[in-house]
Amino acid sequence: FTETTSQAIMDVGGATRGALDIALQTLDELKQRGPSEQAVDSARSYTLGQYPLSFETASDWAAALAELDLYGLPQSYIDEFDPALQRVDVGQVTRVIDSAFPASGDVDIVLLGDAAQIRGDIAPLGPMLQTSLAAPQFAVQQDD
Repeated sequence: FTETTSQAIMDVGGATRGALDIALQTLDELKQRGPSEQAVDSARSYTLGQYPLSFETASDWAAALAELDLYGLPQSYIDEFDPALQRVDVGQVTRVIDSAFPASGDVDIVLLGDAAQIRGDIAPLGPMLQTSLAAPQFAVQQDD
């Protein structure tokens, strides 16, 4: 139930461009065809294998309990996570993809680096907005 934002600084070259292409292609395939039963089973197995590792320390437990409180969930949410995830089916995953995942054409990709070197590699991905890190929109905003 935690929303996350991934941030990455990349060296755009053949490998990174290839990874971006694969990510956008995968997004398109998910939006058009939905996930396969095998993909859902694999994701479920991975998540269930990783979930217990989220509760290794007192700090992990404190964070989990704080999230339960933040989202108004009962403490039983933790114990019921495994059986609840076992009940998730392809149709439910497809509905989440349809409602929460953007189309690949609506994805903004942020790359940091030498624009002159990056421009040629990313031009086929769509329009590019080049901005200096010294520009006002990158300034740290101070709360008054």
